[in-house]
Amino acid sequence: MYLIEKEPAYQLYQFTVYLYNQKENDFFERCNKQIIYRTLINRAYYSSYSIAEAWLLNNHGKSIISPKKFKQRGEKIKSVHAQVRILLEEFNHKKISSKLMRLQELRGKADYELYHYLSDDELNEAIKLMKYVVNNLKNMEEK
Repeated sequence: MYLIEKEPAYQLYQFTVYLYNQKENDFFERCNKQIIYRTLINRAYYSSYSIAEAWLLNNHGKSIISPKKFKQRGEKIKSVHAQVRILLEEFNHKKISSKLMRLQELRGKADYELYHYLSDDELNEAIKLMKYVVNNLKNMEEK
């Protein structure tokens, strides 16, 4: 039986939760808070995305197609990230897909908008979204 906990991305998820819970400790107090927030949001997104991708493969036999293959077929290119969301929607997991999309938006701010001040609320939202995606996929595999 397939278990999400066996995925390397699940370890990334657990590590992200651990770091989030440690964000107030002495080591992090000496770091730039924005660097910590950017790293946590980035890891929250990638652990969620990677777990969703593995879940789709192991539960539905659907794997992500290389964007290069779309080009070779003469089709509109879909990013690997968009493909995961589209497949989730095809399997009636629209809410998980939308949460993953919002998490990707936050990750975009964290990674590319370096002059955007990330708030506590944005970090907390990212962690909440990550937990929602992972826990819902995990609960579906247990049914």
